[in-house]
Amino acid sequence: MYSKLQQGIDQVFWTAQKNISNIQKERLKLQGYLLPSQMSGEVIAHSVKLDTYKQEEAEYTDDDEGFDFKKWVVFEEDHWFVFTLTSLNAILCLISTYFYLWVACFDNDNYYLMIGFESFFVMSMAFNFIIAFTPDGETQPNKNLAQISKRYLANGFVKDLIPLLPVPFLFDHNSNFHHVSFLLKIIRIEKGFACFNVGSMMDAFKGRIKERTDKKIESDPLIGEDKINDHNNIEFIMITGYIFATLKLVIIILNCSYFLGLGF
Repeated sequence: MYSKLQQGIDQVFWTAQKNISNIQKERLKLQGYLLPSQMSGEVIAHSVKLDTYKQEEAEYTDDDEGFDFKKWVVFEEDHWFVFTLTSLNAILCLISTYFYLWVACFDNDNYYLMIGFESFFVMSMAFNFIIAFTPDGETQPNKNLAQISKRYLANGFVKDLIPLLPVPFLFDHNSNFHHVSFLLKIIRIEKGFACFNVGSMMDAFKGRIKERTDKKIESDPLIGEDKINDHNNIEFIMITGYIFATLKLVIIILNCSYFLGLGF
C-alpha cells in the first residue's frame, strides 16, 4: 500500500517537473538560448508559428521607413465593401455604356457626366491594386501588395485603361471622329456583365448576413441554439438571389433592345 502511494506521489512530482522544464525551455527558446534539437514538439510548433507570424509581418512592412503596407490591403472578408464596389462597377459600367453610345450617335456631350464616370473608374482601378485575392486551389487570401498588383496588371489593367484614354479629345469637336471615338468606351459593357456575377454577389451578400448573425450570437448565445426562428435569413437570401438573377436577365434584354434600336 505504502509502495503504491509512494509511486503515485513520485509520478505527480515527475510530471510537474517535466511541465516546468518545458515551460523554461520555451522561455529560453523565445529568448534565443536553445537550439531546435533541445525543444519539445509543442515548443517547436509554437516557435514555428511565431517565426511565420514574424515573416508575414515583415512582408507588409517597409523597415527603412517604418511604413505598414498591410493596412492598405482590402480583404475579401470585408464582404460589404466588396459587394458595394462590385455593384457600383456593374451599374456604372452599363450606364456609362448607354451614355457614351448615345453621345457617339447623337452628338450630345455632357462633360459633367463624363467627369463623374471617369473619376469613378480611376478610383476603381486604384482599388484593384490593394484588394486581396484567393489563388485557385488555396483557401487563404494572398495579401502581398506586389503580387496583387502583378495579378491585376496581367489580367485586367489594359481593359480598364483603354476606355480611360482621352481619345475623343484628340480630334476637333466638330469632327466625326470626335464622337465616333466615344465607342471605344463601350468595351466597359463586358466588365459590367462580368461584375454582375450573381454567384459572386450572393457570396458577398451571404458573407455579410453571416457577419451580422455572428454578432447577434456573441451578444446572445441563445440565438445559436434557436432552431425555430430563421436567424440566418435563409428565405431572404433565396429571394435576393432570385431578384439578382431576374434583374440580370432584364438587363440583358434591355441591352439587346437598346443596341438594336440605336442600330436601326
